[in-house]
Amino acid sequence: MKKLIFIIVIMISSLPALAQVVRINNGLSISTFSGKTEHDDRALLNYSGGIGLDYLNKDYYFLNSEVNFIRKGERYYDNISPVVEDALGFKRYSECLDYVSVSTSVNGKLPLGKFVPFIGMGLRGDFLISNSIRTKGERYDEYSMLGTPRHAMIGVVLNAGFLFDFQKWDFGFRYSGLLDFLSSYSNAKHNAYTQTIDFTIGIKLRKSVQ
Repeated sequence: MKKLIFIIVIMISSLPALAQVVRINNGLSISTFSGKTEHDDRALLNYSGGIGLDYLNKDYYFLNSEVNFIRKGERYYDNISPVVEDALGFKRYSECLDYVSVSTSVNGKLPLGKFVPFIGMGLRGDFLISNSIRTKGERYDEYSMLGTPRHAMIGVVLNAGFLFDFQKWDFGFRYSGLLDFLSSYSNAKHNAYTQTIDFTIGIKLRKSVQ
């Protein structure tokens, strides 16, 4: 956690010198785990969002660094969970791993007037802030059906999207695929596969470098 705070402080303190665009992201995350379980596994949908900055923003590429909230996990529907049971004797619950994700990516873009499509790739570190089992109306903190969650993860982020670019601001949509190098659990092999779809808006602080 101290490392995370240090990284965030460095990013914020560097903003006046580096940032050309302050970017705000809001959207949806879709997450599942690899590996077979004895449950009926289904994708977990949740809010994702955060803030970042664009810098070294030139004609055909830019760099981006962000701090985002991301939830990884799965939904389950089975008849063996000890958590909660509905009227039919089945249980519905969600395995939730909540992270603060810090990433830096290099993005290529192709300006077509005000329409700017882009693709990119970068590295990220995810820092666990909470884990829980959630059912309708109930939350069981520090509890997992799959194993002991790792407190820190590393991986890559793959981006693709488009912006509508105006003089003082821009907006658009971005798809991101998050791939982890390690299992989400220290004692079980379940890698998270997470995707995010974000609406992004950028506020320009200064002109792009040509």
